[in-house]
Amino acid sequence: MRFCILTRGDLFPTDHGAAVKIVRTAEALSRLGDPCCVVTDDRDVYLRFVDGEPERVAYPEKLRAAEEWPVIRGAGRLAERVLSKLGYPSEEHFLYRPMLDPAWWMRAVAVGEVEDIDVFQAEFPGYGVAAWVASRFKGGSRASIVQHNVEWDRLHAFGHDVSRIRPIEQWVLDRVDDVIAVSADDKARMVEAGTLADKITVIPHGVDLTRFAWGAGVNVRERYGIAHDAPVLFFHGTLHYWPNTEAVRFIVDDLLSGLLDVLPDLRVIIAGQNPPEYYAHPAVVTPGSVERLEDYIAAADVCICPIFAGGGTRMKLMEYMAAGKPVVSTTKGAEGIPYTAGTHMLIGDDVDTISRHIERLFADRQLRQQLGSAARRFAEAYDWSAVGDALGSLYEGEGRGTDWNAKFAS
Repeated sequence: MRFCILTRGDLFPTDHGAAVKIVRTAEALSRLGDPCCVVTDDRDVYLRFVDGEPERVAYPEKLRAAEEWPVIRGAGRLAERVLSKLGYPSEEHFLYRPMLDPAWWMRAVAVGEVEDIDVFQAEFPGYGVAAWVASRFKGGSRASIVQHNVEWDRLHAFGHDVSRIRPIEQWVLDRVDDVIAVSADDKARMVEAGTLADKITVIPHGVDLTRFAWGAGVNVRERYGIAHDAPVLFFHGTLHYWPNTEAVRFIVDDLLSGLLDVLPDLRVIIAGQNPPEYYAHPAVVTPGSVERLEDYIAAADVCICPIFAGGGTRMKLMEYMAAGKPVVSTTKGAEGIPYTAGTHMLIGDDVDTISRHIERLFADRQLRQQLGSAARRFAEAYDWSAVGDALGSLYEGEGRGTDWNAKFAS
């Protein structure tokens, strides 16, 4: 079965959650036997993954020429204005322009023909129209949408008017053959909005088990002058994304002062793109985007996820668990992950509870090891190969409308 993923273009380096999910999914699908192609906003080339390795493939010359026709160029510019009228934030137009941009549809159709695609998988609803158009043009192909979040709920939570956005995205979900949610919570929100329950399959995020088992934390501590026996907390994410920015504020403004009274040598490493400089603190290290995330996680004694808003599931939690680290999270931060509180991680939703959990972990080495070992065992069911197998099975007709978390756990 030949797959084509339609998605955003900022995939390399894979230093944010969406890029990790998309690239690892393409790698996993390409290992099922046939190549997996990836179409992005690059007008010149698409990616073809073969046995996990990507190669760049040029579009046919006639397509490239057609993309430059004034009417096609003009339609793309018009799409930007329409998105603004609908209420989409300008900084996210790149995620939704494919709904209205015929150049996008042309690229998807062309790859469908050249590569004989069986399934067009849109990552985010903004790419769903292109997947639907290409599958119908091809004939006999399927179209699906992977919802990393319930997008209209996410935008509403951030203060945007979604009165026009929600029905448009619901219309797109109705067009495709399958909708894939990353959590049961997200599925429930879409069902409440009117999407048929048996059309939505829950397939969670995966994690690279081998990578996160072998981090070199000593190197990170030496690089930033952190003593080998100093207590270290870790958090990471795309730090200009508001829920992560708010997590940084919570760590610095609410959590840190009380912890430093008990743990005066404590250091907090907060990694990720665009760290907010206005939350700088002497006890906080902000290395920015890092190439070897596994080393930074390995440098920590405890990982935290103080997320209070957003949707989907947090891939960072699975990465911490795969590294065998004890985790303290909010309920929202752990949403969508079928954990057992007190066994796989500790949960707190206010500064006092989170502080107590962290202090308890630093005081009890055995508890840290116990939680970390249980977390690693939990994560072992979620290797990206299992996600690829689940997607392949879904498109072959198995488990449609079900929650694959139960299958992974078994």
